[in-house]
Amino acid sequence: MVHKDVSVDELLKQADLAMYKAKESGRDRIFFFDPQMQETVAAKALMESELRVAIQQHQLVLYFQPQVDSKGKWLGAEALVRWRHPVNGLISPAKFIPVAESSGLILP
Repeated sequence: MVHKDVSVDELLKQADLAMYKAKESGRDRIFFFDPQMQETVAAKALMESELRVAIQQHQLVLYFQPQVDSKGKWLGAEALVRWRHPVNGLISPAKFIPVAESSGLILP
């Protein structure tokens, strides 16, 4: 169903999102635009933008978790990064690491 208030540019953006989703899923796939696709893209863009600020403002914090053997002897440490977001509090690495990897921000 086409709404009169949707511009041609917006329809083309929606078609692009569906096309990229189909390409992501493999060959010979068809996807129809779903508003969730737009929300996902917008959320990723916001996360990437905020992550850039987080790097500049040193909001990423490094923690070391000891690794011990069965007798309690310290073998080493695992480095864990956490994001102290000024509004949202601690953000799980599971949420921001994939964005950092896909955007190239993982190196900084």
